Amino acid sequence: MTMKKHFITMLTITMLFISPVFSATGYESLDTINSFNWAGYFADYLGFLYDSHGCLHYSPSDIFLLTKTIPKGARLEIKQYADKTVPFEWQKLPYFNEEVKDYNEISWIAKRFRQNQTKLLVYPALARTFILVNDQPYVQIKTQPGPPTDFMMVLSLKNGGAIRWDFGLSTSTDPGEYKIFEPRDNYRSPTYSLTTAVPFGAWIMKSGGYWVFQLNQKWYRLPGYIADDLVRPEGERLFNYYDINYNNKLQVTAARWGSHDFGRSVLLWTRDGKYYCPEMGYAEGELVFEEVTLVRDLAELLTMPGKDDLDDLVARNDNFKLYKACFEFVESAGEKDSSLLDPLSCSYYRLFNGLPLTAVDRRRIDPRLTEAVKLVKAKRAVSSKILGLYYYVRDYSLMFQKQANWYGRVKSEWAFWQKLRVQLRTDFTTMRITSTFTRQLMVQDWLEKRLEFHLIEVGGKK
Repeated sequence: MTMKKHFITMLTITMLFISPVFSATGYESLDTINSFNWAGYFADYLGFLYDSHGCLHYSPSDIFLLTKTIPKGARLEIKQYADKTVPFEWQKLPYFNEEVKDYNEISWIAKRFRQNQTKLLVYPALARTFILVNDQPYVQIKTQPGPPTDFMMVLSLKNGGAIRWDFGLSTSTDPGEYKIFEPRDNYRSPTYSLTTAVPFGAWIMKSGGYWVFQLNQKWYRLPGYIADDLVRPEGERLFNYYDINYNNKLQVTAARWGSHDFGRSVLLWTRDGKYYCPEMGYAEGELVFEEVTLVRDLAELLTMPGKDDLDDLVARNDNFKLYKACFEFVESAGEKDSSLLDPLSCSYYRLFNGLPLTAVDRRRIDPRLTEAVKLVKAKRAVSSKILGLYYYVRDYSLMFQKQANWYGRVKSEWAFWQKLRVQLRTDFTTMRITSTFTRQLMVQDWLEKRLEFHLIEVGGKK
């Protein structure tokens, strides 16, 4: 996926409303939240789905729908990368996460898939998965397959120092005929055992002198490497956490785990019906963590007191201050720096995008990276390691574009967000909810429910 400046128009936003489906709640803000297609919006808003070692990457809402509806034994066909010939007009197919409007529809769709011949058809060259029912195209899903050319992923690199490579090649997704083995929540990976021992979103807390985590209403001893990480200062932690609670000494007392590599759920498939393949479908854990973080950031922007001016609100949200700095850096073609931005990341962005490099940039950037970018962009035949160095720089550029887009989208659509903010303020006053913190938690909860297609109910009404 190429990350370019892209802001959806208010016309597109209007099309994401599906208000005729819903009855009025008596609260304008809830009617707006219930009638807006949040899953479709966030699937686009999150941007790049991240590279894989050969698995199929989906948005969080798409993997949620796939694991809730696709039956065991359904056929899966993954096409060759050179194949772009689709025997139907796929461009006109609706997207799965925009077709579903209400959680109640999910069980109906699952039944339909179960009672008919359902097939997943993947075209890596088009970055699409199609669902066919009785050989008739039903919906499409944006998909990030494995890379078209194998490469070695760089885990870390210091200028002039040793390169730490991933343990295996990132390869193309294996073409062929398969059947769905099963959906699985809280997938435990033998390869990534360090990050998948704790389910995504599981609560972690200290109890009786020990760190523990929650799984299926029970508590288990937390692995020591995570417990050790939690006591590090915030900027030095190796893993992602959210909803962090601190005591008066600014020590972590509880948090939720956000570093599960495979997110919340995976879709497994098989060749022989006995064992599942090493490749699978899922939402990259980092992407799920980004969605969680953005929901919380947006909930804060929508509920914090003060003027309904975006930049005034952004100035009081640390994450959105960073996103704005990224936006201004990208808009200025790498010229407008900020103390909020990592200097090395700025240098990599300028290198990858062919922008003028400063003398400081040239000193910062490892010459091996400069050479790799030069060779790949010249379309020279390169080794898997040279390609890995190129992707290493490219990923910095993609993250800049991602975060710039998070601010840019909200900025371009501020009329919508501002209206919802005013509606929420009015309705919370009517509900007699005065606490800013409570308001933020409620909006956060409502958005998370809508991302799983639930309608919001207040006082028994929805």
